[in-house]
Amino acid sequence: MINKQGLYHILDFVLQRMDGYEANVTVEATSEGLTRFGNSEINKNVHEDLVKVTLLCSDGKRRTRVTASTIDKQALSQLIHEAKARLKQMPEQVDNLELVSAPQEISADYFNEELAAALQVEQRAHLIKQALEVITDRNYKGFGSLSHIEFQTVVGNTRGIRRYHRGNSATFTALASCDGGRSPGSTRITSTKLGDLDVQAAMRRAFNKALLNRDQADLDVGSYTIIMEPLAVSDILAFLGAIAFNGPAVQAGSSMLTGKFGQKVFSEKISIRDDWTDSNTLPIPFDLEGAPKRVVPIITKGVAEGVVYDLESAAKAGVETTGHATGPLSWGLVPHNLIMANGEKPLEQMIAETDRGLLVSRFHYVY
Repeated sequence: MINKQGLYHILDFVLQRMDGYEANVTVEATSEGLTRFGNSEINKNVHEDLVKVTLLCSDGKRRTRVTASTIDKQALSQLIHEAKARLKQMPEQVDNLELVSAPQEISADYFNEELAAALQVEQRAHLIKQALEVITDRNYKGFGSLSHIEFQTVVGNTRGIRRYHRGNSATFTALASCDGGRSPGSTRITSTKLGDLDVQAAMRRAFNKALLNRDQADLDVGSYTIIMEPLAVSDILAFLGAIAFNGPAVQAGSSMLTGKFGQKVFSEKISIRDDWTDSNTLPIPFDLEGAPKRVVPIITKGVAEGVVYDLESAAKAGVETTGHATGPLSWGLVPHNLIMANGEKPLEQMIAETDRGLLVSRFHYVY
């Protein structure tokens, strides 16, 4: 995988050829190894290295954005030429944004060497073997994947800022089922720490859920208390982040929070924040515009308090960016480190105290 110096070399190559234009350059590199298994057998090992360069270019009246997935000098030169050519065709904009200029440098290396060493291809196979050993009923089979990804990001612009981030994480997805896929149970864990990556415990949860999922029956129409497990809650939070908890959604009027800041929109038991410093998330201290990322309270004891912004949406709102700009081909401006405050009771107690309810472990096919 390309190193820090190599990423900065790409950054400088582009910035040094902008010829008086304002520019923001982002270089993102990922290296991922993945082992997939089905019918309780490993059936695939893959490894992929990717690099993406994004150039935001402005002449003071217009701006445009272009991307490239190759990094040789010819491809980068073509990227610069394309940006300048496209810029001439863009309409003038009323508010041309000021690039981030401070602080001058942010560098953060959260790479976990222990995690990386334990997730090489042979080690992944060994961990999967251990996980499959918990399926003790021969009628059941295990399916899923175990992956390790390393990611690096550099950001720089013609105002002189430099940003660098490096990190890694592992993800284990597991599903147990019998009779050709009927009565499945599943789970998923992601962590930046090896000690939290208990694949046997994860597979055991999936297997136990599959056992409980036998003898399915139709539900009568009626009112039920719904109890959601963390995976289901995380799916809802992710979609709220995309469609409601960001500046553009509020400004478009499509957010449930539009016009309701300072008002109660949830139960007082609900508090949600976007917090890149929380140890349960993947920490990245800046966004793709180079702005330092802030901790943003969104819902506090049921009251709408704030949303996340990038430079453009912040300028429209008359506030400062919260450091949440994302790339042009992503979901858009979203909070990536959403944290919901703990409730008063553990899951097991909520289930025990519910007379008529449904336990939702996950939502099917939401991505």
